[in-house]
Amino acid sequence: MADITFYFCHGQKLHHKLIRFFTRSYWNHVAVTWVSNGNPDDSIYEADFNGVIATEALAWFKNRHGERIESLTIYVSDTVATKFREAILAKLYSPYDFVALVGYLFNTRKLNTEKKYFCSELLAECLKEAGLDIIPSNKEWRVTPGEFYLAMRGFNFGCGVG
Repeated sequence: MADITFYFCHGQKLHHKLIRFFTRSYWNHVAVTWVSNGNPDDSIYEADFNGVIATEALAWFKNRHGERIESLTIYVSDTVATKFREAILAKLYSPYDFVALVGYLFNTRKLNTEKKYFCSELLAECLKEAGLDIIPSNKEWRVTPGEFYLAMRGFNFGCGVG
């Protein structure tokens, strides 16, 4: 079995508040790490304004000083964890999806740019590629950090994947 841990963030900077306002979410960001075969990854993976990046875990938490962070861990098979990890790493250094962000500003989710990601979109798509289709109707590019949180809470209380 493997652990995938998501970190949901509630920050106080202006752009955090704007993201929460336009997405109607308590959470403005989500990032991820994992433990597979007893070996923790020492990086946190996320899509932020710099694109899809990996940051050393201690530096990531230091940069989030003053934010409320909640972790949520799901337990999956090593096969699912490996596929998820491969999906994240394949998207590393992809650009941020500013077009979708603009869509939120105008209250439309019809704007989507292929191979560009915002935080929750990245993680939902990678989970789907790993075999965990947690977002209904193939709308990974529409999921907000708050919706992703609720989906993962539902998954976590339902069952792990073996």
